[in-house]
Amino acid sequence: MNLVDALMTRWVTVVGVATLLVPLLSMNFGAGSSPRSNDDMLDKSKNVIGKWKKISTAKCDETYPDELEFFEARYLGKKGQGQRFIWWDAGGYQVVAADRVKIGIATDEQVVYRFSVSENVLTFVDREGCEFQYRRVA
Repeated sequence: MNLVDALMTRWVTVVGVATLLVPLLSMNFGAGSSPRSNDDMLDKSKNVIGKWKKISTAKCDETYPDELEFFEARYLGKKGQGQRFIWWDAGGYQVVAADRVKIGIATDEQVVYRFSVSENVLTFVDREGCEFQYRRVA
């Protein structure tokens, strides 16, 4: 193979790869990547910021903190009287979809929970299906 053939082969390869990559790089992968969805997630993230007090009393929610305070990208959980262990002690969180939040728990695992905010009530559902609620206090 002479030099011209070698250069042409490489050029065709580069052009072929670029032809495949450019459309892929410009694609939106799912609803979560559109600007509107990102704005919605940012709004949801801002909706959880503040202090919350647990109002549910189900047996399954005993290991979740009695009080929560969400800041931008981090949170702090506080035990209630008689609580021994809580999954949410302190860490980071990220709203990953309109109804999903990823929370760093006491074991440093990143766990996704379903959530919703309705007026002053914040509801979570964990991966075992336990539903528990908090009321905004500040």
